[in-house]
Amino acid sequence: MSKRWDELVEGGRAAARKQQYDSAESHYREALKEAEVLGAEEPETVIPIRISLTLEHMAELYAMSSRREAAVKTFEQVLALREQHLGPMHRKVAKTLFDLADLYLALGRYADAERCYRRSLAVAEHVLGKDDPEVGTVQHSLGTLFVLQERFADAEAPLARALAIRRANAAQDPFSLMATMHMLADVEEAEGKLDQALLLHREMFVAKEKTMAAKPQGLIGPLRHLSRLAEANGKVDDALAFEERVLAIEEQTRGSKDAGLADTLRAIARLSVMRQDFARATALYERLTDLLARELGKHDPRLLEDLEYLAELERYAGQTKKAQALQERCAKIRKKAGL
Repeated sequence: MSKRWDELVEGGRAAARKQQYDSAESHYREALKEAEVLGAEEPETVIPIRISLTLEHMAELYAMSSRREAAVKTFEQVLALREQHLGPMHRKVAKTLFDLADLYLALGRYADAERCYRRSLAVAEHVLGKDDPEVGTVQHSLGTLFVLQERFADAEAPLARALAIRRANAAQDPFSLMATMHMLADVEEAEGKLDQALLLHREMFVAKEKTMAAKPQGLIGPLRHLSRLAEANGKVDDALAFEERVLAIEEQTRGSKDAGLADTLRAIARLSVMRQDFARATALYERLTDLLARELGKHDPRLLEDLEYLAELERYAGQTKKAQALQERCAKIRKKAGL
């Protein structure tokens, strides 16, 4: 290939990496002129290859510098050239279609994006096979497009296929696997398929747990989500176990007397009531009201809701005197606060 063309393209890439976009574009435009100059013993077939490569670099430059409409037009030129000199069923055609689809997606041109993703998928499956990681990438992107349009039923199939492919390549790319798993779990949840969503979130949690042993507080959010999913799926015992793990982490990181434990104690108490374990719920509410009283003061009106619920638990357990004492305490708080 032409040495001058090589130098110009490399100069454009170097300028683009430094975000010197005008300089990069100037290099590429000169490279386009040079692309048609044949070196000694070079066949004419290299000309469309050089032109398409140069245009591809220009399109990537436009996309990088947020000139998406220009990027689309340039990628469309690249696609036409490659289909002409490589044929419609070529790996580079699949890649160009994919890049074009990504741009359409960014521009909100969803119908065009879907058309290009589907064409890219058909070519990639034909050339690479249905289980190739690149096919998984296209399937994931197609599913993402559907999720953005809230077409959750349509998103399930491509995301499930992407997940199967990425599971097979998990050692090489665990992050892509987690991204697809998370998106599919959200789709299943949106579709009301809570049992499947719960299974996927459990699997993600196990993977995350292995990487966050030194920072257990990072597990609190996923554990709470698992708890909500389990409860919604009627698995109260599982939900309770997840909340208990949250409490153990919070006690480890905050200490057992921190008022910040109140939300988790409240959640465990509520789940205990669902299991009809009223004694445990009562003990938990006693603990959380004590923690909040130390933090806020015994007469803070923010205690009222929890104290009243504790009074109801005591009354249900036949502890009439305790319930009455709590109601009297609530009355004093209201009077002092002018409520």
